[in-house]
Amino acid sequence: MVLETLLPVAVSIATLLLLTVGLVAIYGQMYVKLLGGQALIVNKMSTLEVFFTGAVVVPGLHKSEVMNISTTGLVIERNGSGGLICNDGIRADLRATFSLRVNRTTEDVLHVAQAVGAERAMQQTTLEELFVAKFSEALESVAAAKTFAEHREQRDAFTSAVLKEIGEDLNGYTLDDLAIDRFEQTPIEHLDANNILDAKGILAITKSTTAAQLRTTELRTAHARRMKELETESKELLVELESRQASALLRLQKAAGSEQTKEQLDDRLLERLRELVETAVEARLAAQG
Repeated sequence: MVLETLLPVAVSIATLLLLTVGLVAIYGQMYVKLLGGQALIVNKMSTLEVFFTGAVVVPGLHKSEVMNISTTGLVIERNGSGGLICNDGIRADLRATFSLRVNRTTEDVLHVAQAVGAERAMQQTTLEELFVAKFSEALESVAAAKTFAEHREQRDAFTSAVLKEIGEDLNGYTLDDLAIDRFEQTPIEHLDANNILDAKGILAITKSTTAAQLRTTELRTAHARRMKELETESKELLVELESRQASALLRLQKAAGSEQTKEQLDDRLLERLRELVETAVEARLAAQG
């Protein structure tokens, strides 16, 4: 009698457990878990929803796409005849890395998805199509504002000016960082003398190089002249010391008479000579100061 009473209850509990396990298994199969730097776009018939950690996607009822929204680098290089033209006409070879990502908001993720597609959002070809022209224009504009030397000396200011020129309106994308990996003068042999812009740069480089060479020559000439003067002064000092040494020796011999031995006379002479040298050096230093 008791068994007949408990059997329906046991069957109900077992059925409930099986149903729960089945629902959990189905939920696990339908749940899409995202990795860091991803967004899930779910089309729920009449609405589009965006998730950044994960969501349940019901097959047949929902359509979903995963978008990469992590930071990706876009490299722009300008070299040779395509180098940036600075205010003084000198071209600069440049390599810049722009760190881009899709902004982590529902509105921006949907905007990018509708504009280029979720799968293409962070592909290199897509980033190049969207931003190379805009970023290159900003680089050119900032480069033209100052001379090459000023940009080289103020690298951080150049970077900040480019970021300001680009602005923040990037149609759903965010520019996290800009790194100027290389900023060097374009070799003069890569410039076209028939190009009026390059001709200006060639003239500026030639003037700068000539001025530096003249300055180097002046420094070398001044150094050689000073070394010659020091050599002459050394010889004059040596002659003067030898003369004083001879005079001191005569005075010591007269003052000592026959009471001093040769060793004692030499010691006194050396001591006197040391005093003369110190006095002469101090006099020279005082005259030069």
